[in-house]
Order: sequence, then C-alpha cells, then structure tokens
Amino acid sequence: MDRFDKIRDHLIQFRAIWMEHKMETYKKQPDLLAQTEKLLLKLKNKQEQEQGLDLCYLVLFHFRSSLWTNSYQYQICATDETLYLNPPLAVARWRPEAIYDDLGVLREGLKEELRKKFIRLQPFEIEFAIRSVMEDYQKLTEVCWKQVADEIIISETFQSLQKHSNWKILSGTYMDNDLKTII
Repeated sequence: MDRFDKIRDHLIQFRAIWMEHKMETYKKQPDLLAQTEKLLLKLKNKQEQEQGLDLCYLVLFHFRSSLWTNSYQYQICATDETLYLNPPLAVARWRPEAIYDDLGVLREGLKEELRKKFIRLQPFEIEFAIRSVMEDYQKLTEVCWKQVADEIIISETFQSLQKHSNWKILSGTYMDNDLKTII
C-alpha cells in the first residue's frame, strides 16, 4: 500500500462526516435550473430554424481537468444520438458556487486530519486529499441534476422540443464510460 492509498484510507471517516455536513447545508441549485432552461430555449430556437435536430441526450458533464485547474466547471449539453461524435446541439457552462464555496475550510480540515497520522505532508498530498473530496462533490451535483431534471421534463419548453423517441437525461464525466441515466 503506497502513501496515497494510506491517505485515502485514513480519510474515509473524514470524507463521510464532511459530506454529511455538506448535504445538510446544501440547498437547491436555482442557477443550474436557470442555465438548463436557457440551454433548452437556445435549442428550441435552433430547432425552429433547422429540421432534424432531435434532442436525444441532455447531459451534465463533469471535467476531470477541472479538479486539477480548480475551475470546478460542469457542462450542460443537449446532443443528438451520437453524443460525442457530432457537435452538441446546445451547450452551457455551470459552476456550482454553493457546493464549492468552502474550499478554504476544507483544506484546513484536511491538513489537520492528515497531521494526526502523517508527520511530513507534501503540498501535492494535500491536493490529492482535496481532489478525493471533490470527487465526492460530483455525487452531490448528481443529486442537484436529478432535482433539475424532474422540473425540466415537465416544463413547457422541454415538452415543446423535438425529441428522439429514446431520449435520456444523463450525468457523468466527459468522455468516460461512467455516464449514469438520471431519467
């Protein structure tokens, strides 16, 4: 077991407590709903101008690179049945401010927790620990996306779109095979 595995194992309880606290303080994400509605309106306008632009997938993509760049951005895409091959029909960006608003507190909490077991901490080890918690945050954004999806599918805009017969709402990491069907 290397040092990263030891750090990950040591943080299991910390991560569980942190995420429990985060879920208690978490609030609905109205900005995600607003961004998604704008995206659907953009798609509706595009469909009125061109035929054959049927919506097949509405996806909330997470970018692995956003963990490294600290941008924590997500991309909302409306795509046809090819998903990755053709350019998206409509795209919007979303940064969940309410979820990532306490990174300074998280960093200090992780340092304190890691110092209980590890004597010499390198900056890259602290960054590794932060990214491991950020991966948990992705699960929280999936909860947000599910709530938004439940509202979107009953919206007038969504109902008026031309859709593929097997349309789906998905969530996952961009260009990865971990996409989950939300609806």
